[in-house]
Amino acid sequence: MPPMNKSPTPSTLQKARIGAAAALGFPRWLKLPMVGDVDNRFAAPEVQLKDPRFGESQGLPFVMEVPVDDEHTPPAGVGKKVDDAFFQHKSRLLFNVSFACGKPQGLLRRGVYGDPRSIWFNVFFGYYEIDVEQRAWGRPFGYEADGTTIHWDDVLRIGKSDWNYFSNWMYGVPDAAIDKTNLPLRGPQTTTTHLGRRDINGRRWDVLELDMVDVVSAYFSGSGQGLVDRELWSFLWRASYGFPLGKRVVDEENFFAVPMKARLYMTFRPAKDDNDFGVPAYQTFLFGGTINQRYSAQSPSHRDTNEAFLQAQLAAVEDVMKRHYADLGF
Repeated sequence: MPPMNKSPTPSTLQKARIGAAAALGFPRWLKLPMVGDVDNRFAAPEVQLKDPRFGESQGLPFVMEVPVDDEHTPPAGVGKKVDDAFFQHKSRLLFNVSFACGKPQGLLRRGVYGDPRSIWFNVFFGYYEIDVEQRAWGRPFGYEADGTTIHWDDVLRIGKSDWNYFSNWMYGVPDAAIDKTNLPLRGPQTTTTHLGRRDINGRRWDVLELDMVDVVSAYFSGSGQGLVDRELWSFLWRASYGFPLGKRVVDEENFFAVPMKARLYMTFRPAKDDNDFGVPAYQTFLFGGTINQRYSAQSPSHRDTNEAFLQAQLAAVEDVMKRHYADLGF
């Protein structure tokens, strides 16, 4: 089946929008490329975890937006990579994210994100807004046309997109390592569970759990197949996540696959033409946390600690939902 025609991409003028002006309430078309928004907020309330059991997180104080379509746009054309791998037969979507991961030990220092010995290995948490055009998609992202049934392929595809491309491809993980975990979406042990709806701040959210989803890791031992520099962007990603370990601490090869578990809160709303597309759209919101099940497999005590770690992430996410996004939900 040939790829479907994508919706028209923003003009050069639209791509030259001024982010600071948008943050001050000026029109949407003034935003800079890559400056996104969640619920019309350009400066993102950061999810923060500081717990003596697990340590501290760090994130970014703004929302990053990546168009997923067949155009090569910043950063490094990663949106086209995701489109080619997971959404080639879909109309374009806008991926907006505010995330946090384990805090490195200092500026330009090695991070726990790429350290297989750490509970933070390959882990991030936070929230997304994913926008699609109503006419082109005919349904919200993450939902069937009835607006209640979960469209699991969407959720799995965006999860793998986030780990494999928005995070680790940008970090410098080679394509050959990523390709091994792109498909199938569901491995032999993968489970997807709809845990019903939960009330948060008087609004209802679908609660989703995905487990044993294989994705690539950013582990680099310092020898063998190395990281790829994708322009200056990879340096910026490594500075944000923490620089690679650079020494061998496990027997696995560089960039080995890791089974992940995620628990997410999801909702959507229709939007008229006052959005980044300029036409009626659906906006889907996901808030949640993740753990790596490699850590859980070490012992029953590690499994219990990992589940407590996930709960701590969700508590931090729920705090942001209650304080800053109380109007979202069904």
